[in-house]
Amino acid sequence: MDIVMTGSAGDLGGALLAGRFEEKLFQRFPAYFVKQAKLVPEKPAAVTGYLAAVPIGPGGVFGALWRLGEAAETGLYVELSRIPVKQETVEICELLDVTPYGLLSGGLLYITENGNWLPGTVIGRTDPGKRRVVVSEEGTRYLTKPQPDELVRFGWDPESDLWTQDLARGYEAVCLRQATAGKEQQ
Repeated sequence: MDIVMTGSAGDLGGALLAGRFEEKLFQRFPAYFVKQAKLVPEKPAAVTGYLAAVPIGPGGVFGALWRLGEAAETGLYVELSRIPVKQETVEICELLDVTPYGLLSGGLLYITENGNWLPGTVIGRTDPGKRRVVVSEEGTRYLTKPQPDELVRFGWDPESDLWTQDLARGYEAVCLRQATAGKEQQ
């Protein structure tokens, strides 16, 4: 079964960091780049026909992959090179020594079978057992339980940030609405 991702790794966190470190970014990048980096992504499109889905949210793609494996009670095999990351996010993360894969993201991860997937990018597949691995040119990394979001290093508190809580509820509502619709169709 395919693991599909909507959105881009670290896109929301990258936008928040771009706003907070705007002056530092202007010293290194042109104005159009900084403006683009500060754009907050739209909520993910509704998807149907999946077996399990989770919002990416705080903890980034790596945290969401762990939660997806738990929700589906399966192992995961993911190719790091297939995870979409916007160039603006890459540049901000390099400048601030942050990984985009552990940074607040605004997409969804879902599992589907038989090529029945809608918007998004196939980043991997389910794997028998409980192993959750991410492979790259540098080797194989085993996922661990979700770590605090990279934004925490900059004083961000997801529990007290109302904007983030509202956004997360919106993503969870998309997943819940689609999961309910999927069960009704069966």
